[in-house]
Amino acid sequence: MERANVQEAFLSERVKYLCSCGFLKPIYRVYFCRHCQKIRCGNCVSQEMDSTYCSGCLEMMSNVEAGLKKNRCSTCKDCPSCGHTLSTRATSIQAPSMEDPTKIVPRKVYYVACGFCRWTSRDSKLPDQNVASGTWTEFENPDSERLTTLSDNYRALAVLERSAAEQGKYGRQDKTRRFLEGKGKFGAMARATRKQAGLPPSRSLVTAKDLDAKSLKEMAAQPFDEADDALPESAFTEPLVLTSVTTLDQRLAFPELQTERQDRLQPQHKHAEMKRSMRCRYCDHNLSKPEYSCISIKFRIQLNAYYHVPDVKILSVGELLVGQQTETVLTFSNPTIYPMTIRLEKYREPDEEELQENPDPEHKESSLLRPVTLQRVEPDIQQTAELTLPAAEVVLAPRDDSAEFDDAPSSSEFRDDPSVVVWRQANKVALRVPVTPLPSAGGGRCSAALLLHYSYTNTIVTGESKQPQTLKLRARLVVDLGQVTAAEGSG
Repeated sequence: MERANVQEAFLSERVKYLCSCGFLKPIYRVYFCRHCQKIRCGNCVSQEMDSTYCSGCLEMMSNVEAGLKKNRCSTCKDCPSCGHTLSTRATSIQAPSMEDPTKIVPRKVYYVACGFCRWTSRDSKLPDQNVASGTWTEFENPDSERLTTLSDNYRALAVLERSAAEQGKYGRQDKTRRFLEGKGKFGAMARATRKQAGLPPSRSLVTAKDLDAKSLKEMAAQPFDEADDALPESAFTEPLVLTSVTTLDQRLAFPELQTERQDRLQPQHKHAEMKRSMRCRYCDHNLSKPEYSCISIKFRIQLNAYYHVPDVKILSVGELLVGQQTETVLTFSNPTIYPMTIRLEKYREPDEEELQENPDPEHKESSLLRPVTLQRVEPDIQQTAELTLPAAEVVLAPRDDSAEFDDAPSSSEFRDDPSVVVWRQANKVALRVPVTPLPSAGGGRCSAALLLHYSYTNTIVTGESKQPQTLKLRARLVVDLGQVTAAEGSG
């Protein structure tokens, strides 16, 4: 049997799991919901922002503060040339003394430099600072006033449209109900009370009369002057030096400036990072939740699939010829601390019972994503090979971190069929699966699908049972076996 390239065979991209929504993803890109007992991909989860912080100085900031700072750190700087974090450097220069200008003394100054591309603030002729935390020159956008005016006007128009929609919604109701609503939280009495107390009107209470006419100034359209975009005469007379011209990525990284010259690049404030938690869209339970502190890299909840679902990899593949049976060895790993049994079966489409979603009744009413309905897509599964799967169940030993340092064989505890089980070590087992490429494979890639039955021990304590429950679950896999070898004399 010809062994495949080890580096290629052990890639997880060649074995993909079918998500409940119909997408095929590798095991490291899917999650396992312990409440639904189903595999979820990135399309089946909703993302929530937990905290905002700067990855350079690890400063935490609230959502309001991050919005005011435009999601940027006020201290750390990024290199405008390559995007890496800038560091402050100190140097000594000869300068006149502060007490006696006629006397030249050494003075320590500071500048910022990039340790990756060697860009410094001196390349852009930015003045050095006398202190390490000096205030560097900030670029002022010449169109900032017009952008602010446009933003205010569009915000006012949005409030007017929302107010008109609310009035049209309740305008067709009877007078009795409108009188009762006028005395409520968003009625006319509430608006008069806020005005008497000197408070600004709430957005929900704003009407066309409450808005100042100055806030809805008509923005006169300005014609575009093509002469401003004309190339300078030096572009036709002087030779072009590519090292002095900025790249497209450098211009898009600073859209307010978009300079064309390297000597005009300026340091940029570092973008703020976010810690996100992921929640199942069907049962509303968390699948991934990190620690709130930006210093910690641990997770409170981490329900990745490779912690709960058997990990399947290709160990070796023989020579693939159309119509000829060859031997393939697949490895199965048990990621849990409980024993697990697996059984392979031919692939079949999921029935209506498997596709039915049963959300948790405790979270059904409180779920904000319940109105969202996710349509299942039809998976693109092309079987160009036929697998001869073993009918017997195989037991996987529980995961033991200390077992990898134990050289004693562990196969004596199990009664394995030598025609099926190639070897067994700790929580891993290798199974022999004959494969026959079909004529539809031709000279392309050979792939096959199978249905994996496995037992899963659910450790979630519910009101009905206080002990862990062992469940029988199924996972659908698509295995890419490799390139089919063309027969001699074909073509």
